[in-house]
Amino acid sequence: MNPETRRKIEELFPLYPERRGALLPAIYLLQDEAGFVTPHGARELAELFELKPVQVWEVLSFYNIFYTEPQGRHHVYLCTNLPCSLRGARAILRGIEAHLGIHAGETTPDGRVTLGH
Repeated sequence: MNPETRRKIEELFPLYPERRGALLPAIYLLQDEAGFVTPHGARELAELFELKPVQVWEVLSFYNIFYTEPQGRHHVYLCTNLPCSLRGARAILRGIEAHLGIHAGETTPDGRVTLGH
């Protein structure tokens, strides 16, 4: 985490009754640095928030707006839950995968598109 990001995160603390309340905006700030949150960055956040690293990873893995791997410039997400699947989402996903030459969860080799579901 660069010093500027750390400063911005520390400025969030007084805005919340408990330090942990600033975790989501802090993750956004950290993610803005590299486009995703590295394991080292998550450990730094845990240290800064006086949390265990697993507690930060719980938040990172719960929200699909946070990334723990490099992402493409464009993000394409397709709903594949039960109602969407009943309406043909799985077939659409297979078509998109074939068109892009990647599987859901991957990024095109040129780094332009990440396909999520």
